[in-house]
Amino acid sequence: MKPSSFGNSQKRPNLLLVHTDQQRWDSLGALSSWADTPCLDQLTKGGTLFTHAITNSPVCQPARTSLITGLLPHELGIWNNGSYGIHFDTPTWVQSIRSAGYETAVFGKTHWFPCGGDLIAAEPLLHSAGFNVVNEVPGPRALQRARTHLTESWDAKGLWNDFRMDYESRFQEKEHLVRPTPLPTGEYYDSYVGDCALEWIQKQNSDNPWFCYVSFPGPHEPYDAPEEYAQRINPSDMPPPREAPKVLASEKPQGKLDSLPHEDHYHGAVNLEPGEAQRIRADQVASVRLIDDKIAAIVEELKNTDQWENTIVVFASDHGELGGDAGLIFKCCFLDSALRVPLLISTPASRENQINQRIHAPVEWRDIGPTLVDFAGGQMNHPQGARSLVSLLEDSNSDFREFAVSEIDEEICLFSRQWKVALNQQGECYLLINRLDDPEETRNLAALPDYQEIENHLTSIAQNILKTNSGGAAHLLEDPWRSVSTG
Repeated sequence: MKPSSFGNSQKRPNLLLVHTDQQRWDSLGALSSWADTPCLDQLTKGGTLFTHAITNSPVCQPARTSLITGLLPHELGIWNNGSYGIHFDTPTWVQSIRSAGYETAVFGKTHWFPCGGDLIAAEPLLHSAGFNVVNEVPGPRALQRARTHLTESWDAKGLWNDFRMDYESRFQEKEHLVRPTPLPTGEYYDSYVGDCALEWIQKQNSDNPWFCYVSFPGPHEPYDAPEEYAQRINPSDMPPPREAPKVLASEKPQGKLDSLPHEDHYHGAVNLEPGEAQRIRADQVASVRLIDDKIAAIVEELKNTDQWENTIVVFASDHGELGGDAGLIFKCCFLDSALRVPLLISTPASRENQINQRIHAPVEWRDIGPTLVDFAGGQMNHPQGARSLVSLLEDSNSDFREFAVSEIDEEICLFSRQWKVALNQQGECYLLINRLDDPEETRNLAALPDYQEIENHLTSIAQNILKTNSGGAAHLLEDPWRSVSTG
């Protein structure tokens, strides 16, 4: 694919990948009246929004390792968050972009390796993944204990202890407490990530193509948007949470939705007081607005330095947030609130033509990698199952995926234009939704006699997917830090 196909410039395009952590698919102003994303809305008007993009796992680490490798959780053996990571010699698509002559940098959360420990000493792991410049910031919870450039800065300014004390007190009260961070807005982790990326972009030579990966830790819980942003959003403007799908069969297999609550807090079934779900949603809207402002600052810098007309932007999130839907918070199940993610692509040509395109075909979040390699004019050099979205950008009616796939804790979900099906660890169907007839997911059709034929058909497909391997599963590194020199 020639990069010039996406703009008037004959130069290879700069590539800006921006993503958030735990952002609902519908939390864009282009889709929902309660969202507050002016910069992303403008990019949507001049770009393509994939309305049915799904994560490859509704939890951080398996989703993110699927992104960087193009492999599914069952191929990697990474089914949930854990103390392992991909091996430092694992092939990645970032390496393909760097091999194509790009300067590469990453700012923010990767979670391809454990988030704790000394992330500064572990930077060689990310260099091996394809990045020349690294400044990693883990998720908010890991910031209590990880050594990073950010936490060293907080420590020097006397802020790290305040951050830790806030976390300790808020989680003793309740996990879904909504309360502003004690950090100044400019010191907040999302502010730091956006500012670091902006500073790096300012230093780039416009004659050399670059790839900048900006991975914001927010709006992942805790619900701690800075007061400056939190006070702008009125919880009463937020929609009420969705009910859980009604079980229609008298008996059906049990799966992740049925076994809640779990001991693991990430599967949180909670007793929400009236209005709490709306307060959670409002806090996430506030956090996303801060991120939106940081994206806007980067866009403005690109315009001021005459790089905007040669830069492709991809925006996404690793998984969603339940936010009270079905009486649940966080993620870790296959309901749309956790499964679907925002995915937006804006190219110079699409902005010039203000195409404002919507593509409704099912796509997967790991498809971002081959798409960026395509834009860079590079080659994918390792076996994997992700696919470039370029064909859909050029022809929104082209065949792409019959099913998008998501997996967690040895369970699998298939997502098509019409159906969503989820299988438990025993390979039994416990969730079946007709997406065309029931987009709000109000009725679980699993085990109903009238749907037995389609259930059996979809179950067979899902079971066969779990038996397949894309041909190059990564080696897990059970203790990545042992292989990293701290000298």
